[in-house]
This record gives sequence, C-alpha cells and structure tokens, in this order.
Amino acid sequence: MQPKSTEFLNSLVAKLQPEANSFVNARAAIACEKPNVFQAIANLTGIDLRDSGDEIQPKLNDVLQRLQSGLRQERRNSRAGSPLYDSNRHIALNEAFKAISAIQNNKTPTW
Repeated sequence: MQPKSTEFLNSLVAKLQPEANSFVNARAAIACEKPNVFQAIANLTGIDLRDSGDEIQPKLNDVLQRLQSGLRQERRNSRAGSPLYDSNRHIALNEAFKAISAIQNNKTPTW
C-alpha cells in the first residue's frame, strides 16, 4: 500500500500531464513557424516573389535594387532629421537586404 502523499502526487501528475503536453505542443508550434519572408519582401518592395516559380533570380536583382533605394532614402531622412524617418523601416530594409544578398550568394539567410 502506497502512502497518501505518493497517491496524491500520482493523481496530481495524472491531472497536470495533459496540460503540460498541450503547453509543450503549443510552444513547439510557435518555434517551428517560419516567418512569411515573401510577404515581408512584398510589403517592403512591392515585388511579389511567391508566384515567380523558377524565375526568381531576375526578380531578386529587382528586389535588391529596391531595397538599396529604400535604404538610401531612409539614410537621407535620418541624416536630415526628417520626421519621415522610420527606424523600424530602416532596420527591416537592412535585414531584408542582408537576407536577399545571402540567398543570391547561396548562403543561408539569418532570419
């Protein structure tokens, strides 16, 4: 016969196990979600890469040009102290530029 404390602990484990499993599964699902990179690029540049199929390389050049242009504009706005300067957009453009450059150079992007 088990002591009462062991019985209590076993019943507690049985009650909490499903909740713990659901918590772990939810955390794993969040960790495995990949950012929708194509949507972010479309938002930043206006170029949608999702429907390009095998012809992605020419579009990547266009994307890089637009990202460079956007970065130049944000840097100009920053230096001028313009109220149009958006630091979050500047960071997003810079990160997207790094990622697309890495893809073009057959490296793994760091996003």
